[in-house]
Amino acid sequence: TEGEALARKKEINFSVNPGVVETKTPPGSIRTINLIITNEEEQP
Repeated sequence: TEGEALARKKEINFSVNPGVVETKTPPGSIRTINLIITNEEEQP
């Protein structure tokens, strides 16, 4: 899904250069995106 692709891109960016990502996004925002996607996948 587009959400999964977006999350993967953010995860990759976060892993490659977490310092840059942290300065541009509020703390926990990447975790929140992952939780939202996980919740959507668990629903029938």
